[in-house]
Amino acid sequence: WISLGPSTSNGGYAGLGRLNCIAFHPTDLNTYWVGAASGGLWVTYDNGNTWACLTDFNAVLAVSDIVIPSDYATSQTIYIATGDRDAFDNNSVGVLKSTNGGATWNTTGITFSINQGKMVNRILIDPDNPQILIAATSDGVYKTIDGGTTWSNRLSTTEFMDMEYKPGDFSVLYGSRDNGRVFRSVNNGTNWTQVYSGSNAARIELAVSPADPNIVYGVVASSTNAGLHSVIKSTSSGSSFSEVFSGSGMNLMGWSVDGTDIGGQGWYDIAIAASPLDANIVLVGGVNSWVSTNGGTSWTISNHWYGADGVEAVHADKHNLTYRANGSLFECNDGGVYISDNNGLTWTDKTNGIRISQMYKLGVSTLNPTETITGLQDNGSKLHKDGTTWKDVKGGDGMECAIDYTNQMYRYTTIYYGTIDRIYGQSGQGAIAGKDINGITEEGDWVTPFIIDENDPNTMFIGYKNIWRSRNIKASSTDNVQWKKISSLSLGNLKVIEQSPVNTDIML
Repeated sequence: WISLGPSTSNGGYAGLGRLNCIAFHPTDLNTYWVGAASGGLWVTYDNGNTWACLTDFNAVLAVSDIVIPSDYATSQTIYIATGDRDAFDNNSVGVLKSTNGGATWNTTGITFSINQGKMVNRILIDPDNPQILIAATSDGVYKTIDGGTTWSNRLSTTEFMDMEYKPGDFSVLYGSRDNGRVFRSVNNGTNWTQVYSGSNAARIELAVSPADPNIVYGVVASSTNAGLHSVIKSTSSGSSFSEVFSGSGMNLMGWSVDGTDIGGQGWYDIAIAASPLDANIVLVGGVNSWVSTNGGTSWTISNHWYGADGVEAVHADKHNLTYRANGSLFECNDGGVYISDNNGLTWTDKTNGIRISQMYKLGVSTLNPTETITGLQDNGSKLHKDGTTWKDVKGGDGMECAIDYTNQMYRYTTIYYGTIDRIYGQSGQGAIAGKDINGITEEGDWVTPFIIDENDPNTMFIGYKNIWRSRNIKASSTDNVQWKKISSLSLGNLKVIEQSPVNTDIML
């Protein structure tokens, strides 16, 4: 097999795939690692100009966290938390360890089988003793003092989604849950005490800053609509928290450029970071990213998912905001990884070269063997036309795709729940199907199946809750495509439909 990509994009609204986490070389600013939801651990040695994958042969390619010890230059040790904590696209096989810079990987004392459905959410390492690590898993909080060989469960009843430690003092640890709770340990994780509980609060992510080790920030999602519940802050090393910003005043988790909308995806995309040079500078990420320069009491938008009102476009859905020690800020989102050297004022996409697309479906031309169209999770539909380059042809979440087998100028793409676009050549794109489009009254599954008739390229079948058929999908106007429901099913949303090529009256 030869990889065709995609491995490049124009950034902004476009992207390549979801990245969950990032970690940095202790001394070399040109070297850092990123972990993907499905595409493995990648490393760059030249500040993102080129990338290499280190995990092609691992049992699970998802990475939720990365730890690079302070002695990496001599130990060549890397730890990764396997699995995809934000969406469970992939389960975990535990914590893996490499002692040769990622060339090979070994299991540790935290080992799962894929079918157990476990997750490793976060790993912390003592900067003064690289043999000591703390891991937050779906089975509780574990600690090792021998570099991962053995682990002891220090909090078996609680799953932390995020953990941080007090800069300069690894004995003080903070953990946050997805039910609006924050815990603290002051004895290296042996005992934990709840220090915050938010009414109608859900997932919380935490941030600390070496510029003021006593400050701890938290961004809190709402349990009612997954928008912003609040931004909380402690000035006493996490012994207590107070609300410094309320989601009722501005929603930092939503889609709008001014924060006036309601709701969000706080269960899925939520991130926070505080500058290591100035603890009053804080970034929060949801669908968009926002920045505060006064300790969280007021916010301005830093980037927007498609670039509304002149705000810089950076791909939607933020999964990680992390500052490097020198003050450079990195963002991992559903499109890839970006860097800002001015606290979020401007951004540069560093994703090109990473092959991490999560593809749902693809369609292949029968007339041109180099032409393929494919639907990507979070990154639209992309056309591979000449064997070398890719073109974005539809945004959103790309699903099923097809190419007319008699005229490759006709191409078809879908987004979630069954809205189908017809693309003709370089223009003439428009929706031909979907709920409330051209007479269709049903909504389909997240990935809605459709097929072009085996004998008639003017005929298409779509599986919503029933089978719908059109005999004029090439009508001169997309508004003139006509559909008819040809079944009376009560099975729920259809997942797959197929037509027999030898007897086209038979459909499954």
